[in-house]
Amino acid sequence: MLDAILKRAYLEGLTTQELINIADHFDIDIPPDLDWNFIIEALLDIKLEDDVQPLLDIPLSGAVPLPERYNISFINVLIRDPMWVFTFWEIKLQDKERIENSSDFDGYFLKVLPLDDPKSAWIVSVESDDTAWYVSIPVPGGVFNVMLCALFGDREDILAISREFAMPKLFEPRKARLFAEENPLLRLSGIEDFPIIRGRERMA
Repeated sequence: MLDAILKRAYLEGLTTQELINIADHFDIDIPPDLDWNFIIEALLDIKLEDDVQPLLDIPLSGAVPLPERYNISFINVLIRDPMWVFTFWEIKLQDKERIENSSDFDGYFLKVLPLDDPKSAWIVSVESDDTAWYVSIPVPGGVFNVMLCALFGDREDILAISREFAMPKLFEPRKARLFAEENPLLRLSGIEDFPIIRGRERMA
C-alpha cells in the first residue's frame, strides 16, 4: 500500500510528456488524446518484476518549456508595490490581424478604471508589439481593473478586462513624502516624484 502511494505521488508530480516517456519505457501504447489522469492510472496498473528497472531510475525529458503564445485574448495584473502594477496581455492572432488591418485602426491602449469612480479613469498608450507594461497607480487604496483596448477613430473596443484588484492604502496622498522618509518600499516605488493628478488631467 505504501509503495502504491509513493508511486502515485511521484507520478502526479510529472508532466504529461514525462508520463508518456515512462509509458514508452514499459511499451505501453498511450493514445495522443488520453487524459493525464488516465495515463497515471495506466502506469499504476503495471506489475513490476524484481528484475525490472525501478520506476524512479527512468530518465525523464526535463522541464517542458512554456509556449510563447497561448493564442487567446487576456490581460492580467500583478501588484508590484503600493504605487505600481505589472500588466501583461495577449491578443488572439486572428483578432490582432483583423484589428490592425482595419483602415481606421489608431493603436492600442490600457485604460485604468477606478471602480468607485469610473469617470476618473486614465489611459496608457502601448505599441502593437508590446505585451507587458508597468502602470503607475498614484491613488492609494481603491479597487481597479485594467482594460486592454483598441482605438478606431473616435470609437474604442475593449479587447480584454483584468480581474479586479485592490491597491494597499498606506498613506494619504498629501503626506506621501513624509511617509516615504520612513518606509523604504515607498521610496523605491518613486512616490516622491508622483504629482497629484486629477482625473480630468489624466484623460488629457
